[in-house]
Amino acid sequence: MKKAMIIIGILLMLGGGFILGKGLTYSKKRAGLKIGSFETSLKTREAVPPWVGGLIAAGGLALLVVGLRVK
Repeated sequence: MKKAMIIIGILLMLGGGFILGKGLTYSKKRAGLKIGSFETSLKTREAVPPWVGGLIAAGGLALLVVGLRVK
């Protein structure tokens, strides 16, 4: 359990740091105009807010600290 907490904590810190440093985007498909059999859609790229990366990194740090203190 101790090793798992440490490994997950490190992975969360790395993932959160990546989001903070590089940013992370995802595609979102929205319905557009639909007339009969003709249909359009709009594909937009959304960015994950940097505070999400900070929150993930902080959670990873907390998990790492708890994993190191558990006997």
